[in-house]
Amino acid sequence: MRTRLTRTRVLAIVALGAVMATTADAQTSTRRTRPTTRIPVNKEPPVPDTIVRRDTVIVYRPAPAPTPAPPVYRPEPAPVARPVMRRQHFGNGFYVGIGGGASIPTESINNAYSSGFAIQVPIGWDAVYSPFGVRLDLGYTRLDARSAFVNTPTGPAFLPLADPQVYSAILDAKARIPFTRSWYGPSSGLYVVAGGGVNHFRHFNETFALSNPEFIDPVVDPFASESLTRFALNAGGGVSYAFSLAEVFLESRYVTAFMPHRRASFVPIILGVNFY
Repeated sequence: MRTRLTRTRVLAIVALGAVMATTADAQTSTRRTRPTTRIPVNKEPPVPDTIVRRDTVIVYRPAPAPTPAPPVYRPEPAPVARPVMRRQHFGNGFYVGIGGGASIPTESINNAYSSGFAIQVPIGWDAVYSPFGVRLDLGYTRLDARSAFVNTPTGPAFLPLADPQVYSAILDAKARIPFTRSWYGPSSGLYVVAGGGVNHFRHFNETFALSNPEFIDPVVDPFASESLTRFALNAGGGVSYAFSLAEVFLESRYVTAFMPHRRASFVPIILGVNFY
């Protein structure tokens, strides 16, 4: 009976060992089926235009849109400087003025006449973008008769019985030299004038015909008319100062009238104002 018990224990131990061996083999085979290397996991985003494999499926990721280029700055061209346009009463460079001053006789008529006064009315036009212009001078000059000759005349001459009066209309060309860059309207600067026209001598028989007998035209009876009209030339210049729609000017001109044998000349010095 004891022998049977011992055999039973031996069989139980053998069976237990077989079960344990089977379990160990199962665990070993299970452990061997696991991969021995690990696939690294990268959490950073993949590089654009790369291919990512997931379970043998190829996934294409589109590349991000390109960054727009910064705008190119192109400087605008500098504006062209233009003359400052002023408001004008008459517009288009037209003006009219008034002035007055002294009139100084010269050459042959200075012997019997002293300085008098002169009045001038300039009517003109100045080019908008040019220094040139034209001007019509309407003037009146009156000289003072002397009570004695400065120099004794060489021929038969008599002191005048009245003060000579001269009416003039002379068309001049004008050129300006402004102190600024503006040619439009009134301007501050220098200018010159030159031109020709007529001088009308009133009371000629009582003035120049007596004091200057060489002025008498032998063809025409000097006592037939109390006036005489002669062609005249003038040239001069001045300075102007602009303010608002006007300009003040100071000028001097040399005026000479062509008599039959000599010239009758005088120099008006005028201070006036032009209105544009």
